[in-house]
Amino acid sequence: MAGKMALILNSKVLNKMLDKAVRDDSVSFNFFNEGATIAQAIEAKQYSSWEEFKHAHENGTSEFVELEGSSKISDSGVVVLKGCCMSSEMRKLNIIHGAATPPFHKRVMFDYMKRSPGSNALIYPACIAHQRARNLLAKKISIAGKNCMHCYQLACRNPMNGKVFYDENGLRVVRMSKEQADTSITGSTCLYALVRR
Repeated sequence: MAGKMALILNSKVLNKMLDKAVRDDSVSFNFFNEGATIAQAIEAKQYSSWEEFKHAHENGTSEFVELEGSSKISDSGVVVLKGCCMSSEMRKLNIIHGAATPPFHKRVMFDYMKRSPGSNALIYPACIAHQRARNLLAKKISIAGKNCMHCYQLACRNPMNGKVFYDENGLRVVRMSKEQADTSITGSTCLYALVRR
């Protein structure tokens, strides 16, 4: 199951959003806003406890599975996504060749990183929407009657060349080193943490 992320932000939508005639900052802002649209498409449930949420996630019925497909979750809330749910849609655009990221994509991501210092765990412009959708979705979920969950991106691994990109902000919040992130993301593409506060 690919999840709603790839269904909503499919290759046709991506093709429209990645219009080189539009300014880089407008494109990155549009991806950021699209994340909110995607989060709204998923209904948040109420869980009596963290254990109930974790059980739902492991059984493929959590909001995050609905968003991006199945993934592994640890007791501490670190989530490892084996494959990128957006890779196949990005490949359909016929603009990703080998390990090279198109210059326009780099500029769009750089604009976002400039406005969000430390948020460097991006592989595609679609990651902007994906990570925003996760953040908003986490805040919608109720555990023991409280909206106490927050999502922090930790790292992404480029499926083309294996290079890992880190989110300095997320790593700092969960007190994880880059070496620990490397170990956790080995053989997978995305690493994030669900933190209860």
